[in-house]
Amino acid sequence: MNGNIWSLLICFVPRILIGVVTGLCLSLLNKLFANRKNMNALIYGASGFLGSLANTIFVLGGIYLFFGKQYASAIETQYTLLLGLFGTIILTSGIPEAILGAVFSFAVGIPVKKIIEKQR
Repeated sequence: MNGNIWSLLICFVPRILIGVVTGLCLSLLNKLFANRKNMNALIYGASGFLGSLANTIFVLGGIYLFFGKQYASAIETQYTLLLGLFGTIILTSGIPEAILGAVFSFAVGIPVKKIIEKQR
């Protein structure tokens, strides 16, 4: 086994940022749409979407930034093609995953919000 501190950074930081980005987006969108009713689908969906997408972008960005040439060599492609490959990965895997994140954020967020409001 081998690796370095950058491997750990790529492993943990993007996953931690899922919750941070989702929470910040939720807070910001709640403030922006405070006067409008029935915006929960948009607020929770957009927050979940952006949190999930942040993970994908930070993982792939970290791989490119810290290990780009080694990664390109390992998958037997040219380094100059790596950004295009990562773009394809974002479109084919990251966006569908983010859509599921949006759906699940709404599906879980609304019942949790109701429970919290009942407890107040």
